Amino acid sequence: MVDILKIHRPYLGFYVLLNIILSFDLIMNSKLKMYKYIYSSILVFFATFLILITARLSIISFVIIALIYILFYLKLNIFKKVTLGFTSCIAFMLLLSYNPNIQERLNHNNIELLVDHEPRFVIWESINTIRNNEDFNTIIGYGNYNLIEDYLVINYEKSIEKIEKRNYYLNERFNTHSQYFDYFLFGGFPALILFTAFCIISLWMTKRYFTPFAIIVSFILFFSVENVFHRQLGCYLFILYYFLSLKRTEKIVV
Repeated sequence: MVDILKIHRPYLGFYVLLNIILSFDLIMNSKLKMYKYIYSSILVFFATFLILITARLSIISFVIIALIYILFYLKLNIFKKVTLGFTSCIAFMLLLSYNPNIQERLNHNNIELLVDHEPRFVIWESINTIRNNEDFNTIIGYGNYNLIEDYLVINYEKSIEKIEKRNYYLNERFNTHSQYFDYFLFGGFPALILFTAFCIISLWMTKRYFTPFAIIVSFILFFSVENVFHRQLGCYLFILYYFLSLKRTEKIVV
């Protein structure tokens, strides 16, 4: 698929996911049917777009957030919640099965092909190797991003056998592709624990309201596969939506 607007697919998918959450919030808080129809159309557009670009993590996050809403925020008895959640998952899986892009990206013929095409398998294996380096201290980490990047590149050169693939990794100089691994290598367990605590506290602070809670969940899941704070776009998204999520949501009457 054409790289729409030349934006990196995971970030585009994540941005679309956040807008789906906000569109749902507008639907739930609007009093006039006309506005509910408008916001519902916007939500359907974003959801369809998310499926078309096949941003895998954002699609998985969408399903998780939908289940969270059904199981913990929707006012139904437990039997109806479980039934609705199960039915929704089946319906969504059937919908995805008709998307050729999803079939290509998710339904590989074998595990080896998936591993070969997904950079994070190589990157995270390299992180495990770096973690076992003699000069790595789990208490203070490396404290130097340039050093971490150099170690990753050295590991790519040693571990990747295919010349074309190796050159690709060396040219791209992939980072850790996980905010959690990033903090662990940079500042050791203390940095990882502090960042994890920050995420947990954010969840606790927003748990009463679905929209801010869903935004925090989205970020926590996205942190697992992307170095959000290494990109200017990631920093902007975090600042805007995180502080929006912490502000108590007021009922929107339009």
